[in-house]
Amino acid sequence: MMRHRVLAGCAFLAACASDAPPRFAPIDGMQEVRYQVGDVERRAMLFSPPGRDPRAKLPLVVYLHGKGERGDALEHARHGLGKAIRQDPQRFTGFVLLPQCPSDRLWVAVEQSWAKGLRGGEDHVDAALDWALANLPVDRAHVTLTGLSMGGYGTLITGARRAADVTALCAICGGGRTEDAAVLAQKPLWLVHGDADTTVPIEQSRRIAAAITAVRPDAPLRLTEYRGVGHNAWDRAYADPALIEFLFTGVLR
Repeated sequence: MMRHRVLAGCAFLAACASDAPPRFAPIDGMQEVRYQVGDVERRAMLFSPPGRDPRAKLPLVVYLHGKGERGDALEHARHGLGKAIRQDPQRFTGFVLLPQCPSDRLWVAVEQSWAKGLRGGEDHVDAALDWALANLPVDRAHVTLTGLSMGGYGTLITGARRAADVTALCAICGGGRTEDAAVLAQKPLWLVHGDADTTVPIEQSRRIAAAITAVRPDAPLRLTEYRGVGHNAWDRAYADPALIEFLFTGVLR
């Protein structure tokens, strides 16, 4: 697999300080980082638990946002998992990397009506993940991908493609490819979807769950369906202490 150039040294500290900070108040432990996608520099937000032992290896969570948060202004960190961190940072016991997808891309190429005319940004996902693994003291036994909507698709498709590096997955109101079921069945996976979702119908999560169960009936899989909830299942999901614990442990309790 082709690897991407990463910034070395203190890449996630002062050397990565932004010349144009995001337009929202920072919180303790959250900072901007930069990494390369080919010859293009991209920015992301990184949460590190305040007071952590700098010698300790910690779990890594990579969060893939939805289609509406694409761009380069880092405003995506206001929503989804970034919002959950800001509301209660003490729940987050490892690194959380929040990259941002360019406005002319999707995290991954998918055949959906909302994806027409847009290319996949698999190289952007790979570059973010590779940067974190190369520059942070990561416990490689605990590397989780999570995302919502467009990022839910990115989570499942990337999780299958990068199975050697990713140990657990959590996809919210997303979907994936049934042909990846055999690979996904080997990873702890938590799917969350609202049953009133008209943007990405709940059948997208159900078909993935069914495909995984068909190849491995005892797969470490959980499908949580929120009755009466529409597309925004992420606020409720990321407010769930059990789900946040799963992101850092990969254990479905």
